[in-house]
Amino acid sequence: MRFEPFGKPVSKVEPSDLVRLRGVAEGWHVEYKREVGSALDVAKSIGAFANHYGGIVVYGVEEERPARTAGAFVGVPSADLTALSDRIRDAARQSLSPVPAFDLKVLSGPEPSVGLADDRSIIVVEVPEGMNPPYVHRSGRIYRRVAFGSDPKEETDRAVLDLLWAKGRDAQKRFRSVLSTDPEFSKGESKSPFLQLFFFSDPLGQRSPRTPLSFNDFFAIMADQGSGYASFGCDNVFTSADGFVARQVADNKPANMVLTWEYSHTGTSIITLPLRTDVHRHDRYLHVGEILRGVSAADFTDWVDVNALLLVLVGLVKKQWRIGTQSGADERLLVKGRLHNVWRLKPYVDMASYVRFVNEFGYPVIQRSEILVPPGLSTSQLIEVPTKPSEANMTDETPELDAAFPIFSWLIEAFGIPYNVLFDHAQELVEAMTRSPGVKIGVTSPTNTSV
Repeated sequence: MRFEPFGKPVSKVEPSDLVRLRGVAEGWHVEYKREVGSALDVAKSIGAFANHYGGIVVYGVEEERPARTAGAFVGVPSADLTALSDRIRDAARQSLSPVPAFDLKVLSGPEPSVGLADDRSIIVVEVPEGMNPPYVHRSGRIYRRVAFGSDPKEETDRAVLDLLWAKGRDAQKRFRSVLSTDPEFSKGESKSPFLQLFFFSDPLGQRSPRTPLSFNDFFAIMADQGSGYASFGCDNVFTSADGFVARQVADNKPANMVLTWEYSHTGTSIITLPLRTDVHRHDRYLHVGEILRGVSAADFTDWVDVNALLLVLVGLVKKQWRIGTQSGADERLLVKGRLHNVWRLKPYVDMASYVRFVNEFGYPVIQRSEILVPPGLSTSQLIEVPTKPSEANMTDETPELDAAFPIFSWLIEAFGIPYNVLFDHAQELVEAMTRSPGVKIGVTSPTNTSV
């Protein structure tokens, strides 16, 4: 259980709550610092908590001896907050490997109850117990908290170090098991192409969402059709053993594997999308005749329609950001893709640049049935997309489009299309996406899928 010296999550702490620290001694879970020290000292403190039980580092506080509780709240200069906050974040990123999770909370004066002046602030850094230890300091040492010591101590006990390594391996193993979980397809779906997307804010589970998402919250997000060209809603929502499920049944058979969003209370989302294989059926496309000329009717289903995929990704990112905002999850969004049953398929994009590519190099033909995008099962092999915009900009679809581009670029490379073929013609790409049928409600089940 997380230690909460304020009696509430640090994210909800107000300056008036600082007075509680007068009764909290420095030790396993708390470290007081008068000022923000060097990057190496900051990294030592953060790494030590991540390697042990987690805790908080409070900058701007002098210890009261001999009790070791918070004494004078001298604070740090409020005018320097940006530089000091950057120093803390950069210290963790540049001086610890791997980089642990942590949150930073600024509490600014004046606060008469603790004597904090109006031009001074307290910085609280909350570090959860790390799930991928050991967190190795740039000096090559591994630090952890020890009882009532004011400073972290270098760990030299081989048994303790072995336990830290084992804990990190177990966390990575759990992560890999998530990516390796196959959707359960019916016999009729066993050869139909699907895309799985894994959305993580915290892939190793170092911290759970600050505000558990309720069923009604999840339903409201999933059912909302929203507005704009990349909106979609789900009309079938229910609970699961570890979270919630939303499906887009619409006019499809309810028993089919339709667009399915599985949300875990850990904050992870797994979305399964059926991919269209009925390119030849849509007369809105401008270039389909040029691409399919000479293709026999038997070969029509060997094509996968990529046209709607970018806009579908925009809609998915938009909903994931709403989930993150509602649950207080980390603002980072890390993504992994997994393609199923795509062997020997050829992608179709309704763009003149794609037609030119095919005329020069021939049709791309996918060579594997299962593809991880990007390749690999490590947490370092995830797509990191831009953080969600401020609430004031949530109605603007440009941030979601910018976030979807990195995911889409990895996917089209996996489909066999070089990045520049599409992205050197970005406006034509977006226009091709909007011509795809069914974009308003997302992707429907493929025509050759049946139970």
